[in-house]
Amino acid sequence: MKTRALLSMGSALLVSSSLIGSARADTVCKTIDEFNALMSGSAESLAKVTLKFDVTGVNPADFAGSKGCLVDFHDTLCAAGAGATLKVYGPDDPPNTAHPAGTLKFEFGNQCCPVAPCQTESWAEPNASAQVFADGTEHCTVNAWLDPDQIGYKIECGTAAFEGAGDNVDDLKVNRIAMLQRIDGGWAIPNGVSMSNEVCFEQAPPDPNRPVSMDVPVLEDVTVSVATPSSVYPAPEDLSVGANDSEIYLKFDLAGVPGKVQKAVIFLHQSDDGSANGDGGDAFVVPGVGWSESTLTWSNRPAAEGASLARQGPVSAYDWYRWDVSAAVSTPGVYGFAIRPETSDANAAHFFSKEASSSPPYLHVEYVPGDVGGSGGGAASSGTSGATSGSSGGADGDEPAGSTGAEADPVDLDNHGCGGCQVPQKRGGNPALLLLTLGLALGAARRIPRRKPRSP
Repeated sequence: MKTRALLSMGSALLVSSSLIGSARADTVCKTIDEFNALMSGSAESLAKVTLKFDVTGVNPADFAGSKGCLVDFHDTLCAAGAGATLKVYGPDDPPNTAHPAGTLKFEFGNQCCPVAPCQTESWAEPNASAQVFADGTEHCTVNAWLDPDQIGYKIECGTAAFEGAGDNVDDLKVNRIAMLQRIDGGWAIPNGVSMSNEVCFEQAPPDPNRPVSMDVPVLEDVTVSVATPSSVYPAPEDLSVGANDSEIYLKFDLAGVPGKVQKAVIFLHQSDDGSANGDGGDAFVVPGVGWSESTLTWSNRPAAEGASLARQGPVSAYDWYRWDVSAAVSTPGVYGFAIRPETSDANAAHFFSKEASSSPPYLHVEYVPGDVGGSGGGAASSGTSGATSGSSGGADGDEPAGSTGAEADPVDLDNHGCGGCQVPQKRGGNPALLLLTLGLALGAARRIPRRKPRSP
């Protein structure tokens, strides 16, 4: 058992003691679709998840020369990659003697492990399993689970049972699940049929200090161009930034954010026109927010203030780009920003505005709920806020669907999902502290997890 697991065991004993008033984690069960919808707006992944479903029609011949996926656990908050895939091998020519048709491999890895170096690939034993599926006539019940100690499965097909488990050496967690295919749609089992599924997980008690995320749509956005110094930019669907050419102005109403803002990130989507590729630009705060997109021009644009908050560039893919402006945002209010070029940014980059057909700008906000008082930005907000809670359509609330690319990829704003376990706070004079002391002492006898060789 790992040191972290021993600490968790001690914590569990403390929580279960009637001498401590800590809230107990509740076990919640939902369908896969309900689980994914619930987790799409969460800023963290779960450490303990169990999936159960029935299946028939898993015929290895349907994915000859490839594999089929029974279960895919994934942590989308780890941008570098984290997941566990229970796969069925199809027949190969020549035959794969290490992994014959119908056998299983449950492999997993976490590139966002708390302690480097991360293990890129681990798996449940046995690897490969005995043959589970032959021709699709098998009717089976699949149980797959992940917890801080172990990742494993048990499959029952009539009187036959198949089991496998491996150490969760890199503390993989889960915030999205797929069944009978990977979450990206790959390794689909075309004739696999399931009549029911259930995901059970531990939902921690509400933490008033845990950040909550929301996406605030842009209130006003406009390009100002030197080519039209005294008139409004003639293409309202286009946001352009280029040296000696154009700048982008954005306004967001954060009056509806019910707490202190900890993170604020502007997201703009690059246009799908090849000529939209450009050098990029820097984000600056604009204290004056009395401007209107219907009247703003190059000549009357308000001045930006301070140093650059963030930069993106070059801009070359049909993708989302982000500017972290957290340093300029704290309390609710109206905030204005300008995306301006550097003198060397000769080639203008173009993004979709809110008037475009898709992918309008937004501000991703993480805040701690509570009364913070005051107002931010250049002016206090009046009227109804344009803020909307939830995600922008992506898997984790931080990343719009389809986002790719290392520099432009807005995944993992704070490396969520890569932290260690929390130990309850000490309570003076509490006899149950002896249990925590015991857990810490046992931790000294840590068993070093074995590092397995890679397998095909």
